[in-house]
Amino acid sequence: MTFTFIHTADWQLGKTFAGLPAEKVPLLREARLDAIGRIAAVGRSQGARHALVAGDIYDSRDVADRDLLQSLERLRREQDVTWHLLPGNHDPVQAGGVWERLTRFGVPANVRLHLEPHPQMIAADIALLPAPLTARTAAGDPTAWMDAAATPLARHRIGLAHGSIQGFGGEMGEAAVPIAPGRAETAGLDYLALGDWHGATRISDRVWYSGTPEPDRFPDNEPGFVLVVRIEGQGSPAMVERRPTAQYTWWKRALAITGPESLAIFGQSLEAAVAQPERLLLRLALGGTATLSTWSEAESRLAALEQSLFHLVVDSTALQVLPEDIELEEFGAGDLRRVAELLTTTARDAASEKAPAASLALRKLYLLRQSSRAGESS
Repeated sequence: MTFTFIHTADWQLGKTFAGLPAEKVPLLREARLDAIGRIAAVGRSQGARHALVAGDIYDSRDVADRDLLQSLERLRREQDVTWHLLPGNHDPVQAGGVWERLTRFGVPANVRLHLEPHPQMIAADIALLPAPLTARTAAGDPTAWMDAAATPLARHRIGLAHGSIQGFGGEMGEAAVPIAPGRAETAGLDYLALGDWHGATRISDRVWYSGTPEPDRFPDNEPGFVLVVRIEGQGSPAMVERRPTAQYTWWKRALAITGPESLAIFGQSLEAAVAQPERLLLRLALGGTATLSTWSEAESRLAALEQSLFHLVVDSTALQVLPEDIELEEFGAGDLRRVAELLTTTARDAASEKAPAASLALRKLYLLRQSSRAGESS
């Protein structure tokens, strides 16, 4: 008989989104709560009655009571899903922390808190082996106990943990909460559901990170999914499918400015790739070399692009802006011209540490001159 469930993690409810405009933060926070309903809808469509949430359900142990109560209400509404919640390193089991407060508020009947490391039968023949965290870091592997855990009534064993597979990827090589890469084999697990890595990632046939269902940063991985997992006969690999759940999209893109048309072409490709630009957060790194007039036009296009997106961050530190000789004429013949020439000389010196700053100052000076001339003619 097939056992189907949802694997998700890293909801980080109550996230403050420091650094983003204050008026946009409530919308992003609400999208994270709304993800609960979207996850339930995926489960419903796939016949999954259980959702395993592999840690970091909350952004910190000190999230506001309002965030806790709202999350409990959203979970309660999805009565046909049993939610299995595991403490992670952002929301560990600690005195006065989120789990103690949740218990005090009253947990809905369809929500199960896994606060201790021992097996629990969650369905006929299905044992869940949770590895809750009690601190942000751990000296040892929190899944080690699973190797010797007896589950005599279970035909299938599923591990639920939050941490970093040793040796996997950059930051994971120095894991704050290390997990042995062979744990599924040594513990006889049909599947190990992991949280901590925010992108949906396959480690092996039996070990996956689901990633966060609602992105919260400009990623290098693939967030915005939950996993639909199906376990069949003993010894058979789990069947895993990614299903999208994100409301907002976060992109990092790089663009080399080669002429006036560069941003126009980029804007057209963006329109073709994004169905709802009003839900896109974009970090755009500009490079290449541009004239002052090209940069001025680019500024206008970026301003228009910003109005169409949810949020735009532009990094132009790698863009070299150098004026053509005829453009220097626009600064007149006085002190402003001499300043522009000095900045141009420094900006053209590729060996100078001051070249990027000079290029930036030159852009600002040019835009200021353009604005001043526009005011004089009006």
